Amino acid sequence: MPALNYVSNDSQNVSVTYTDMPPGTDAVFVNQVSGAKTPSPSGALSKGGSGSAQIPTFACASAAVYFINDVVDVERDRRHPVKRNRPIASGALPERHAVVLAVLATAVAVGAGLVIREPLVVLTVVAYLCESFLYSFRLKHVPFVEMVLVASGFLLRVLGGAAATHVPPSGWFLVV
Repeated sequence: MPALNYVSNDSQNVSVTYTDMPPGTDAVFVNQVSGAKTPSPSGALSKGGSGSAQIPTFACASAAVYFINDVVDVERDRRHPVKRNRPIASGALPERHAVVLAVLATAVAVGAGLVIREPLVVLTVVAYLCESFLYSFRLKHVPFVEMVLVASGFLLRVLGGAAATHVPPSGWFLVV
């Protein structure tokens, strides 16, 4: 079982370490922790507010996007020397099962946003899902648009964390 250690010495310093994690999962964990923690320097996440509930919201949304993206790219991935070992490309996870998992993860993501009872969290997760699915099906092959969509996905995660914790991110944070 992979180990994930989340250490927060104070409300502004976050350290995430992981060992023996399968390829591709490390980015998901780090993205979700950073998306929930970064806009809350006041400690809203560590106080058990909605910020901690936001983590599974975007984790499930990201998982849904990864499943769909890998199904869309399955034939290309099967010809790639490294990507052919991914669960869908290798056949370890049938495409049909991946689509079902994506639908379930999408439902959990939106449902978790509804449980938080913060309309802006629901709006950001739905916007994230829509733009990410558009990316997977069409727009990843359009130069510059692809780059803007990937960057805005990270921005939407931050805005979702800010909405969940009721701590607005600074203008500088959004620019960087």
